Amino acid sequence: MGTEGGGDRPRRRRPAVLRRRRARGRHGRAGPRDRPGQGHRPGFRGCAFNNASIEYADPDHPARSAARDYRTALHDRLHRLAERLVPANPAAAAALAGQLAVLIDGAYTNAVHLGPGGPAATGLALAHELVDRAAR
Repeated sequence: MGTEGGGDRPRRRRPAVLRRRRARGRHGRAGPRDRPGQGHRPGFRGCAFNNASIEYADPDHPARSAARDYRTALHDRLHRLAERLVPANPAAAAALAGQLAVLIDGAYTNAVHLGPGGPAATGLALAHELVDRAAR
């Protein structure tokens, strides 16, 4: 352990998932690594937030808190986008946001186990179908 700012207060090493989260910027916007089709990268192990939730069983652990915050922010972003797509139908917007959030999680998990050529490869087409159906 080092010290912060040259003082004698010990610096705790943050879990990797929290360091990556901070690197994403203050607005928490998703980058290329947050898109489901990225499962083709060598060493891809899935969503860092899902992995952190699995590794740290304590619901009060900072990594679990970061994972919850990320999932909440992702769902909120999807919900705002869905509301713009179907402003006259709040129930349809909420359903679409939930469906897309589950699709993203499933694509990450599936790509880890079955690779980019597995069922996760259909994720983008499925997302388009969900959006098209909601917009009708």
